[in-house]
Amino acid sequence: GTIEGFHDPKFKKWPKAVISSLIATILCAFVAVIAIAQLGGI
Repeated sequence: GTIEGFHDPKFKKWPKAVISSLIATILCAFVAVIAIAQLGGI
């Protein structure tokens, strides 16, 4: 179904998923930067 508003149960779960994926993306980018730096790429 569609999200009707803030009272919708799905709306409360959505931000948590977005934040989780955002943290995962930042973490992966951080690890990649460190790995490249260790290899002398930067």
